Amino acid sequence: MSGRTTVTTEDGGKYAGYPQVPTNHLRTALLSVGIILIIILAALAFHSPYVPVVTIQSLAKDNPVAFVTTAEAELSGSSDTAQYGPPYTFDAAQVYVIQPLQAYYATNTALDHSGLDQYLAASDDQKAAWNKAYTDALSNAAAVNGQVQVAAGTYGPVPALLEQLREIAAQGWLETSPNDMSTGNLLFLGDSGVLEDMAKDHNMLDVQWGMIHEEQAHYLGAWWLTPVSAMYNTFLKNDDNADLHAGVILGVVVLIGLAWPFIPGLNTLPKRLGVYRLIWRDYYLDR
Repeated sequence: MSGRTTVTTEDGGKYAGYPQVPTNHLRTALLSVGIILIIILAALAFHSPYVPVVTIQSLAKDNPVAFVTTAEAELSGSSDTAQYGPPYTFDAAQVYVIQPLQAYYATNTALDHSGLDQYLAASDDQKAAWNKAYTDALSNAAAVNGQVQVAAGTYGPVPALLEQLREIAAQGWLETSPNDMSTGNLLFLGDSGVLEDMAKDHNMLDVQWGMIHEEQAHYLGAWWLTPVSAMYNTFLKNDDNADLHAGVILGVVVLIGLAWPFIPGLNTLPKRLGVYRLIWRDYYLDR
């Protein structure tokens, strides 16, 4: 047979007549070690960049305007999380602003909490007016010495409340408060836009086909997710339920693949196409 050598084995010729090739175990072992070393060196040379962890504390310290703007959106009920619906049906104003402040006041009884009392005692219309005015003012806000400054206006106790919330967040208190929950913190950071900005900087957004490449987009990463990424960037691009529909489509494709051997016509397609002769071309070379 082409490319093969028939050898006589030491076991009395039990396998005589079968195509065999001599092997060199030392060479195989050295080759394996060499491949492993190449992989390790490649991993060191082309490693993923180190991205510092983003927390509510770091957001409050490094970007006061973004923190206060996000907290105001939670307080007014205008954030994505507040309007999301199931499964995130909690009261964003209570979870992110009011309850943390109440818990902090409870452990620091000397603090003045009259601003929170004033806000809670106000009518819904008054709260809405304060929140809308402050939300509009935050579009032109600036951070001065770590504090958020806006133009003068009728904001009630809202600026003072959110500034106090920012101060305790900058101390890391919200990460360890009784109301801390990892999902809730991630939702707050998502509302701030900081996570999306980081993803964009590292070419990881859906529109950047971020699912299938590494952080710097220089080489492929999870290439097996190409079908999903392709759907997200084509006919599912504007689909609000893209994750669900992509999952259904992939599920149908997998089911077809599993049922392929039992589907008349499809199960004989490989034989009719003759692909097997290409794969086993050495075997069929002399036939």
